[in-house]
Amino acid sequence: MYDSFRGRLLQKTLTHAVVEAGGVGYALEISLRTAERLPAPGGEVFLLAHQKVQEDRHRLFGFVDAVEREAFRELLAVSGVGPSLALSLVSAHEPDQLWSLIRDGQWKALAKSRGIGPKIAQRLCTELKDRARRLATTAGYGASNRPTDDSSRLHDVAGALLVLGYSDAQAYGAAETALKKEPANTALADLVRSALQGMQ
Repeated sequence: MYDSFRGRLLQKTLTHAVVEAGGVGYALEISLRTAERLPAPGGEVFLLAHQKVQEDRHRLFGFVDAVEREAFRELLAVSGVGPSLALSLVSAHEPDQLWSLIRDGQWKALAKSRGIGPKIAQRLCTELKDRARRLATTAGYGASNRPTDDSSRLHDVAGALLVLGYSDAQAYGAAETALKKEPANTALADLVRSALQGMQ
């Protein structure tokens, strides 16, 4: 089982990264949070990993730090939550925010994440409440404030929403609203979260 990868970042998008380690390129699925923190292609990178073995394929997931991977794995333990839904949740919320929402039973906020309906959101709050009480106070990771290029922000935010399965109208409408709402130097990942949270 793969635990981590250290090497050169060959490619990255808002949802995937390819890391060359030992002469082999490994394709990893990543969250928006991790994507925002990765260097430009060609730079050195270290990602923690989680491997999911399925009947027809193996999936690799990469995480910028241990707190995000822990959140991902805790979410997978909940019935009805697979890797794609877990990745959607850690993309929409910083780990400390995620645990605070679960601890406080804020299932409606969780249900705004792509693919997370009311039943699964309520189940998360029920099954992970005790764990969330501890993790909400120990995660301690805030959002990044690194600015992005203003000329492409609308398309970048909308592009991330399109990848998550929203229609053009939904994606660009939510992206435009988020850009008007958030400060000018808001990081891309935080803009996407704002757009997701604003979609009722």
